[in-house]
Formats: sequence, structure tokens, C-alpha cells
Amino acid sequence: MTEKRQEILHFGDITAINDAYNASPASMQTACNTLEKVVAAQGKGRGIAVLADMLELGKTSHDAHARVGGYVAQAGIKELITYGTEAKAISEAAGKLGVKVHQVENKEAAAVLLKQIMQPDDVILFKGSHSMAVDKVIDLVFKGEGK
Repeated sequence: MTEKRQEILHFGDITAINDAYNASPASMQTACNTLEKVVAAQGKGRGIAVLADMLELGKTSHDAHARVGGYVAQAGIKELITYGTEAKAISEAAGKLGVKVHQVENKEAAAVLLKQIMQPDDVILFKGSHSMAVDKVIDLVFKGEGK
């Protein structure tokens, strides 16, 4: 895989899926499905997603982000952290479908919260448009840990 495109990383007993290169509704759906498959294959742990804005969607942006909330729920993701103006629609839609959601201000706040909620054997998806720097959340959470 190309770096930052469904790159599987291991940090102790936590698995991270770094898909922070770019984001569209279709790639978000694929990433959520990948997370679901990795959790199922592992046979333990929870699926958590850290999602940020998909940029440059124009007037379809709100609806596209809301659809992603549905993908999150369909994939059985247990907890969702979002940041960014548009990503609020992801949290709202996923929350209505029973996902435990956390809307935070920025990537730094996402990292702090993720450190608090992650547990051994969790699988965590990181995805958003490149300029949202979702990969920096990985650095903030796992800085200095193995690969």
C-alpha cells in the first residue's frame, strides 16, 4: 500500500489504519469496511474511527458527510471521534444510529481523547482530507512507539 493509504501500523496491542492521504465519500465507505474486516479478522477489540472533513465537495458536502455517518454505523464502529466543520455531520448522523460519538475542535484534542478511550486490541481508523492532517493524530498518540 502507498503510505497513508490503508497503511496498517502496529503500536503494541493497538492496530492503526492510516488512510489519511485523502478522503471522498467512496473512500470513507471503503475505509470503514476495511476497519470492520480487520476487527473481525482479529477476533477481539473494538473498531474506533478518527475522521475529519472531506474537503472540496461543494454544496453536496453536508449530505456527503452525513452519509459517512451511516457508513460508520453499518461497519459496526463502536466509537467515533471527528474534528472539522463539515465532520460534525458525520458525528450527528452516526450518533442518531447508535454510535458513541465525540466531536472535538482539532487534531490535538482528537489525540488527547483517543489516548483516554483506546483499549488493548482496539483497531483505529484515521481518515480525512490530506490538509486536515489526520496522520498527525497518529504521531501525537503514538509518538516514539514501534511500527
